[in-house]
Parts: sequence; C-alpha cells; structure tokens
Amino acid sequence: MLVLKPFLEGDTFKSSAVVLGGALAVLVLVNVISRKTKVITDKNGKPIKPRKLHRPKNTLPFLGNLPEIRANSHRIHDFFTDMCNEFQNEPWVMKIPGQPEVLCVSSPDLIEELTTTQFDNFPKGEYLIDLVKDLLGNGLISSDGERWYHQRKTAVKFFSAKSLRAFMMQSMKKNMQQMYVYLDQVMADNKSFDLQKLLHQFTLQTFLEMGLGVELDWIGAETSHPIEEAADIAPTLIVRRSRMPRFMWKIKRWLNIGSERELRQSMDVLLDWVRDIIHQSLENLAKKQDEGKQTARTGDDGEEIKSVIELYVENSRDDVVGLRSEDLVDFIHTFVLAARDTTAVSLSWLFFTLRDHPHVEEKLRKEIITKLPQFVGDKNAYITTDHVRSLTYLEATIREIIRLYPAAPSTRKMAVRDSVIGSDIFVPKGMNVVLMAYAMARSPRVWGPDAHEFKPERWLDPVTGEVTAVSTNKWFSFHSGPRVCIGMNLALMELRVVAANLLMRYHFEVDPTLTGQYGLALALPMKDPLLVEVRPASTV
Repeated sequence: MLVLKPFLEGDTFKSSAVVLGGALAVLVLVNVISRKTKVITDKNGKPIKPRKLHRPKNTLPFLGNLPEIRANSHRIHDFFTDMCNEFQNEPWVMKIPGQPEVLCVSSPDLIEELTTTQFDNFPKGEYLIDLVKDLLGNGLISSDGERWYHQRKTAVKFFSAKSLRAFMMQSMKKNMQQMYVYLDQVMADNKSFDLQKLLHQFTLQTFLEMGLGVELDWIGAETSHPIEEAADIAPTLIVRRSRMPRFMWKIKRWLNIGSERELRQSMDVLLDWVRDIIHQSLENLAKKQDEGKQTARTGDDGEEIKSVIELYVENSRDDVVGLRSEDLVDFIHTFVLAARDTTAVSLSWLFFTLRDHPHVEEKLRKEIITKLPQFVGDKNAYITTDHVRSLTYLEATIREIIRLYPAAPSTRKMAVRDSVIGSDIFVPKGMNVVLMAYAMARSPRVWGPDAHEFKPERWLDPVTGEVTAVSTNKWFSFHSGPRVCIGMNLALMELRVVAANLLMRYHFEVDPTLTGQYGLALALPMKDPLLVEVRPASTV
C-alpha cells in the first residue's frame, strides 16, 4: 500500500477512477436492461417466466460464497449437501470471484436433461477443460466435440475387446497373489498397515499393466514409486486450482511458482515415465513384427490377452478407430488415473464402513461360504468374475458403497447456448453447471429418509432377493447419458473380484479412532491412512 499511495492520491488516479466508474455503471445498466428485455422461451418457442434461483443466504457482494467454501473446505461435499437439502434439491447458484457463476443441480430429472435429453447443450465446456488439461491432457474426460467422439469410439472398441478383459483378469490374479504374500507377512508380524495405500498400489499396478503391457512389482513396497506420488499429488493440486480465481492460478502457472510448479513437476514425472514405457513397448512390438515373431500372448486359461498398447498397434491402420499416435499418452494416463481412483477409493470406503457394520461383513462372508463352498479353506483358491455373479449381497453392498462414496463426487458442465431445463430454469450461455453426485446420494427426497445410512438391502428386491435396477440419473456415481463412465463395467468387475477374495481370506481390524474424513482431491479418497490389522477370516 505504501508504494501505491502517491498514485492513489494523485489527480491521475481520480480521473481514471471516474472514467472506470462510469464505464462500469454503463455496463451494469446495459446488462440490467438486456436481462429485462430479453424474452426467454422454452424448447417449443413459447415465452416463459424464468424461475428465481436460490442463493445461499450468506452470499456476499464481490466475494460471493468464497468465505463459506473456505470455512467448509474440510467438509466441502457435506456443505454442498447441506445447501441442496436446504433448497429441497432445487437448483441453486454458487459464486466464486474470478470464476463463472455455477448452477448446482442434485435431482434425477434435471440430471437426465443435462446429461441426455439436452446433451448437446451441455458439454464439459471450456472452463473445465482449461482447469484440468494439465492433468488429463486431451484425453477422453477432458475433451468435447469431435475429439471426444473419436476417443469415445476408440475406447468403446478397446474396452469391449475380450482380449483386453482377459489381460485384466490375468493381471488381477497375479497381483492378488502378490497382495496375499504381503498380507500374510504383516499378519504373521502382527503389524498395522495402510490398507488404502495397498489398494492404490494394487489398482495402479493392475491398470498400468493392462494399459502398457508390462509387468510391475510395486505391491507392498515400503517406498512409493515416484509415479505413485505424482498420481496422488497432481489431482489434489487441480482441486486447489478450482477454489481460486482463474487469473490467479494462471499467473502462478506462468511464473512457475507454488502449487503450479509442484503440479508441473508431478506431471513431468508421470508423463515422462508413461512416454518411456510406451516408446519401449511400441519398439518391442515393431521389432517382433519385423522379425516375423508372434506377438500374441495367452493367459492361464489359454485365452488370448492384449494390452491397450497392443490393441492400438493392431488398429493403427484403421481409419475409423479415431486414436492418433499423439493421443496415446493422454488416453492411457487418463484411463489409469480414473480407474485407479474408482476402484481403490471404493474398496477403501468398503472396508472402513464394515468396521461399523460387522453384521454386513458377516452376511457377505456367509454368502461366499454358502454359494461358493468349494473355495472355503483352500489357500490357493481364487474367485473369478464367473464366480462372483452369484453373490447378490456382495453386489448390493458394492453398489451401496459407490452410492455413498462416489469416486467423482461432482461433475461440471457448461451451457454452450441459452437453455431452459425443468420447464422454467433459464441457463444462459456460458454458465457452468455442477452435477452433485455426493449430495444427491444423501438426499432424503431422492433416496428416502435413510439416504445417509449404509444399507445394502435397499438394492435388493424384497420378494426375489435379486439386485434391483436403478437409473444412472439417480445412481449417478458413474455419470449417465452418452458420457457414462466407459470403464464402469471393468471397475465393477474388479471391485467384485477383489472384495470377494479378500473377504474370503481376511478380516481387517480398522483403527477405531479413524473418523472417515475424505481428502482434497478430484476423487473421494480417505484423508488419513486407513490403518488396519489383518486377521484370518476363519477366526472371526
């Protein structure tokens, strides 16, 4: 302030202030007049009176909702849940200085409009893509339009390949064996350990192997691999970006300081490693082809297995596949980060929640013993995807965990043209919309008065005992519409198999002092280490 004082007290400043003030007044007046004179119509062209949107009562001039958001940063998703419940799941507006206003949505009917019936009006949008591009590049999650369409087409082709699923099954089985070795050792030593870290190691290793066609040995390692640390740090720094004015993080990025410097360093570590492995894999495959050697591999059951890299090479001459060579790094690292968070986070919340619901764990284990008796007491047993299909209570439990703890607690979109949703809610072009999965999962108006409770039974038909189907507009944990998570089935498959095998062999004594606080990230990880001691399941 001392440096600015001569300028602030001078005639130049006073004249500039008058001009600036006059210009702002004119802009405000024009904006008010344009709003009042603009006729809002529905999709049929019929004039409507737009609904007045809710705003939190503590919204401040200029600062908007920033003070409240900062004060509730440790429980931000519960703060949003409180707001959604206060406004009875009707849309409300949130404002952070330096960012576009955000319309917050938490009802299935509006979710359906935004993700399906008016899909073309609400892409990811320039703001979100700009926010996450340094993390996800031009990958499937962070693209729109033709680029998104072609990458989606590629992903569908790859993920539907039997050979890729077979590769995943092979990798999971190998990595489960590695996890058994580690768990048996810590059990023998009577040591506590961080189960969330172990699950992150398992899922990261599995999906990197599946994507890159390599074999890794990270599970149970005391020291994290540098890319494990990078995969933890980078998403957290993107969330920090989202809570500050846009110009501020852009200046920090330009100056390469603070959190932006840390983000760049983390991404350099992650992407350099992925690029090196991709380069080596492509060279090895090309060499085998040049030498006329067979590149195909088979799993334990004799079925052909192929990684994403191998599928890419196989389809590289296919004009319709839509994945260009420069997109391969973005495709793989986006796939790995998203899959790692979805499965590891969900499994962590599952075993934490079972601490307070021992009757659910008992029912899960009883179902395994009853329906899969051939595996009981067999140390070499491995429950496969075919076996878990019969475990309906396990399926209900997994769906309930994913409901309460969605890996993506919120999703952002942007209106690319003036739109009307819900018959009278006007969304002007350029407005951002946040679809709040976490808040909707805890809404009594959506899930009933016990919405906040962990109850796997809500997923079971009381007559047949089978798992009931629920619309993805309501169970929004994997998004819905054309952008529904393309890896949903793979993620659910891994969750079923890992949970069933661990429950069959082990019981985890979770630290009773853990509160279950979530951390700051794009996904919903536990903030603190999930400290557990492991016991044989048979002794429980």
